[in-house]
Amino acid sequence: MGETTRLVDKERAVEEARAFVADFTERLQPASVEVARLWWRLSTEGAKEDAAELARCRRVVDALYDDPVAATRVQEWCRTLRDEDPILVRQLILLERCFEGSKSDATVRADIIAREAALQQTYDSFRGDIEGNSVSNTEIEEILQRSDDSAERQKAWEAFSSVGAAVRDEVIELVQRRNSQATELGYRDYYSWKIAAQELDESELFATLSRLEKLTRTPFKARKAVVDSALAQRFGVESEDLMPWHYADPFFQRSPGTSSFDLNGIYEHADLSDLTVRFYDGLGMNVRGVLERSDLEPRDGKSQHGFCINIDRDGDIRVLCNVRPSERWMDTMLHEFGHASYDRYIDRKLPWVLRKPAHTLMTEAVALLMGRFSKEPDFLVEYAGADHSVVSPRAGEIRRQQRFAMLTFVRWSLVMIHFERALYADPTRTDLDDYWWELRAKYQLVKCPPRRSAPDWASKLHIALAPVYYHNYLLGELVASQLLSTIAAECGDSGFIDNLYAGEFLITKVFVPGASQRWDRLLQAATGEALDVVHFAREFVSSTG
Repeated sequence: MGETTRLVDKERAVEEARAFVADFTERLQPASVEVARLWWRLSTEGAKEDAAELARCRRVVDALYDDPVAATRVQEWCRTLRDEDPILVRQLILLERCFEGSKSDATVRADIIAREAALQQTYDSFRGDIEGNSVSNTEIEEILQRSDDSAERQKAWEAFSSVGAAVRDEVIELVQRRNSQATELGYRDYYSWKIAAQELDESELFATLSRLEKLTRTPFKARKAVVDSALAQRFGVESEDLMPWHYADPFFQRSPGTSSFDLNGIYEHADLSDLTVRFYDGLGMNVRGVLERSDLEPRDGKSQHGFCINIDRDGDIRVLCNVRPSERWMDTMLHEFGHASYDRYIDRKLPWVLRKPAHTLMTEAVALLMGRFSKEPDFLVEYAGADHSVVSPRAGEIRRQQRFAMLTFVRWSLVMIHFERALYADPTRTDLDDYWWELRAKYQLVKCPPRRSAPDWASKLHIALAPVYYHNYLLGELVASQLLSTIAAECGDSGFIDNLYAGEFLITKVFVPGASQRWDRLLQAATGEALDVVHFAREFVSSTG
C-alpha cells in the first residue's frame, strides 16, 4: 500500500511539474522575446531610450523568477523527479539555475540590470579620437592592418583603448554588485557562481587551462620570435622595442599576418555574404533567411562588434556584423553564421526552454570551427576565387599562419580568463591596470608601453558585458577540433568543405538535440569520448613548424 501511495504521489508530482513548466514558459517566452528585440534595436540604433526600455523589460523577466515558493518547488522537483521524464527534468534543471539568482536582493538585481544596459549603450556608441577626428573600431583596425607608420598606429591604438577610461569606474561598480549578489547566494564570488551555473568544474577548467598553457608556451614563443623579427624590420625598430600597436589588432588576439602572402588581398573584392551562403550550402545548411534579417554594414551609432541572436527560438535569427572585405570579416561571417546554423536546426518540437544550444561552449565550438575555413587553401580557391597555382605552393605557409593564429588566440584567452577571475576575486585591488599588463607579458610576450597608466583592460567589452564567458571560446576550440577529428575519421579523405555528410553530422548529432542534454553527454554521444585536448594538440601544437 505504501509503495502504491508513493507511485501515485510521484505521478501527481510529475503532472504538477509539467503544468508549472507549461504555465511558466507561457509567461517567460514573450517577455524574453521582447528583451531580445530591444537588445537588437539598441545594438543597431544605439538610442539611450532603448537602453532604458531594455532595462525595464529585463526587470520584467527577472520578476518572473522572483517567486520563492516556485523556486522551492522547482528545486524539490529536480531532486525527487531526477529519474523521471528526462525532457521535463532537463527543463526543471535549467529553470532552477535562473530561479537561484532571484534569491538575492531584488534591489541589487535591478541595479545590475540598469548598469549593464547603460554600459551596453556606452560601448556601442563610443568612438575614439585621433587628432580631433572621431574614428570607429573598424577604422582603427584597418589602420593596424595596413599602416607602416608607428606613430599613426600608436594614435589608433590609444584611441581604441580610450574607452577603458570612460567606463572603468562603472565596470568596477558593476563587478562589485555582481559579487554582492553571488556572496548573498553563498558563493565565493560571481566568477565561481557563474562557472558552477554553466555545469563546469572550476578546478578541472583551470587544470585544462594549465595544460594548454604548457602545451603552447614553447611553440608560441618560438614562432612569435620569427613574427617579431619580421614586424621589427617592417617598422624599423628592434624586436625588443615592439609595442602593442605594432600588432594586427588592439589586443593581439589575432595573428599579425607577416606573411608575404596576403590573405586580405584575396577578399578585397569579394562579396562576403555570398561566400557565406555558398559555404553553408555546401554543408546542406540554408542560411538565406538569417541573412535577410541581418544587419551587416558599419555605420555610426551601431554596435561595433559581431554577434548572432536568436530572437524567439522559433526561426527569427539575426546576425550583426560590420563587414569589410577582409579575411578577418570573412572569419567573422562564417563564425556568426555558424551560431545561426546551430540555432536554426535545433528541433522546434522541443519545449521552448530547451530550444537553445546545449551549452555556450558548444555553439562557440561550431562557430569557431566554421571561422577556421576563411584561411583554408581549399576555401580560398573554391570560394574566394584565389588562383590555385598561387595558393597551392603556399599551402604550408598558410598552414603555419593558421597554427600561429590559434596559438595567439590561446595565449590571449589565458590573459582574459586569469584577469577576469582575479578581478572578481578582488575588484578593489589597486594594481588592476598593472596586473593586466603582467598577464599580457606572461602569456602573450607583449610589453606595456613606457609610462602607460590606464585601465586598458576595461576596453575589452567582454569583461563588462559578457562576464565569465571567455573560457567558452577556449573550450570551444577544443571541442571544434574534436568534432572535426570525428568527422574526418568517419568521412575518410572527404574533407569538410562541400561535405554534406559533415553538415548532416553536425545537424543530427549536435544541433537537433538543443539543450535536451548536458553538453558533456552530448559531446560524448557525438564523438564517442569525453572532451580531450589531444585533438587540438595534434592539429595546432604537434606540428607547429
